[in-house]
Amino acid sequence: MHCVPRAAPFLALLVAASFAQAQAPSSVTADLTSIKVQLVDLTPDDGIAPSLTISQGGHVLAGLQTDARWLIDPSPLYIDQRLALDSFASAPPVGDGAVTLSVAGIEGSAQRVGSGLFAAVTGGEALATQSYAWWETFKTITQAPDGSPQWAGSFELGAGSAVTLTADYRMFASIAAGHGGAASATSALYGFVGTAGLDQLQRDQGSASIAAPGEQTFSGTLTLTLANSSATAVPVYFGAQASVYTEATSPVPEPGTVLMLLAGGLLIGWRARPNPLTCRRLDAGSGCCGHRIAV
Repeated sequence: MHCVPRAAPFLALLVAASFAQAQAPSSVTADLTSIKVQLVDLTPDDGIAPSLTISQGGHVLAGLQTDARWLIDPSPLYIDQRLALDSFASAPPVGDGAVTLSVAGIEGSAQRVGSGLFAAVTGGEALATQSYAWWETFKTITQAPDGSPQWAGSFELGAGSAVTLTADYRMFASIAAGHGGAASATSALYGFVGTAGLDQLQRDQGSASIAAPGEQTFSGTLTLTLANSSATAVPVYFGAQASVYTEATSPVPEPGTVLMLLAGGLLIGWRARPNPLTCRRLDAGSGCCGHRIAV
């Protein structure tokens, strides 16, 4: 019969704790697929064909971005950002592209594939992370009489015309048991007709967001119609975005988990205690685990 080292309970707890630390604290994905732009004739009997034309110098802007930063300030402070932008002097399709980030327990990505946008982040401890994939008709910023900024789209929407955007979306957000923080995902179609401020942006979006251990999944279809019912062509700005965000704090064991680990450690320690009778049978001159005993 062999003696169990006194350190065994603590080694077992250390292995269990290391395994728990290896699990990702948070995970978020956002998919915006089958993005379509359809031109609609609001007044089919007026003899004027609906129109959507690009303005002089107008472009479709597409972007991809993945970031990570510390929530606290270790040494050195770590900030990483990868940004890819390109533009097209025509309407969608979106085009293909991707950026990825893998560092400090973070796996992040943002992609454009065909007519879809995708973003995903698997978060690490004490880190805030985010990924964006988007496209938009490049906005022109003008100034209102009071000095406030205004936006004007780089496309012209004809009189009696409307542009309808549609897309399917699916989002997933999760936080592992024993972790705090937040995880959120958003897919959106947005835009406005004419010249407007940011607060007048029209939007249809889906989102999944949690701030406690668990998970959520949402899916559906987004639709946004931007209409010009006037008698003249006006600027129109529109776009789409898939974005994710995680904010993961260091793990804090739940009370039930702490009690279970403590009880397990005490039980293993009790079972591993030296038994004088057993040790006498093994060696009349030496005790269990090297302790001398009188016989």
